Amino acid sequence: MPRSPVRRSASAALGAALVALGGAACRHAAPPPPADWSPLVGAVRSFSGLYRASCCGGRRFNAAVRADGERLFVSISVRPRGAVFEAWLAPDGAWAAEAPWSCRWPLESGRLPLGDDATLPLDAAVLSVLLAGRLPEGTLAVEGSPEWVTAPVGSGWLRARVAGTPARLERVEAGQAGMAAEVSAVLGEHHGTVPGTIAVEAAGERLRLELVEWRPGSPAVAEPAWLAAPACAEGS
Repeated sequence: MPRSPVRRSASAALGAALVALGGAACRHAAPPPPADWSPLVGAVRSFSGLYRASCCGGRRFNAAVRADGERLFVSISVRPRGAVFEAWLAPDGAWAAEAPWSCRWPLESGRLPLGDDATLPLDAAVLSVLLAGRLPEGTLAVEGSPEWVTAPVGSGWLRARVAGTPARLERVEAGQAGMAAEVSAVLGEHHGTVPGTIAVEAAGERLRLELVEWRPGSPAVAEPAWLAAPACAEGS
């Protein structure tokens, strides 16, 4: 028996609907275009930040940071004692001191101290990029991986994954020039471009930072008063 015009019409309509749905599915499956990371490129301006931090086997503390892209000051405090450890990282040298700030000792270049002999391979420039969620001048797209960019920073390099609108840093890897990555960080819970959480892993150590307060355009980063103290005697 020949099919009625109504059935033929219904079949054609169903076929057209399935084709349309298939096309829509293909369109939804297409990868999103690369994020426009160009607004993130530029010098890190001075800022200050307060973080709740955990590191090195679950030790918890507060970390207050002031930085301008080249120089960085970090003060670590614990309750109820207050500030117990501070570090100053600058292009001409890096120093640290402990309360009561009677002497200071030099730090290994390119490493961020966290007290109690724990350090992370992060210099002031890389840490400033992480905290501010910025990209340094000279950033280039990674060929074949449009969501990744790379750039020289400090004495080494970084590679970052950028996503979202507006663009945000989601993951950062960094290392010394000519060397493999020493540190990786996952950034999340952004406030604009500034990450609200940063989970850093390097050399078997893990550091997690949770942003409490962020102040852009803070006054110039001043040297700590203890920088004028004498060098600590060996073994002290």
